[in-house]
Amino acid sequence: MTLISGFVPIATLILLRQHLGCGAFLFTLGGLLAFWGGIILTSRYVAEPLYEVFVGWDADAPPDDWRRARDKYFRLNNTIRGPCSAAAFICYVVALGLPTP
Repeated sequence: MTLISGFVPIATLILLRQHLGCGAFLFTLGGLLAFWGGIILTSRYVAEPLYEVFVGWDADAPPDDWRRARDKYFRLNNTIRGPCSAAAFICYVVALGLPTP
């Protein structure tokens, strides 16, 4: 599903390259930027490093501040990736509903 959301819009943009100003192109581009910039990059460079820290903890003796780290991880999911995912979805649906040239 990630591959579809990340690469199918690229194929769509290639097909619409002759119509750079049309709504379908612009909404697809907006969705693609929201997907890669907000979801993929945040996951790769912020959430995954935090998760790797969690994996390194001893399950029987977690550090004292484990709740703060967990809250930071979920806050990233909810405040960055969630809205970006919704924005990408909305942009893709709007682009799908617009007439193509």
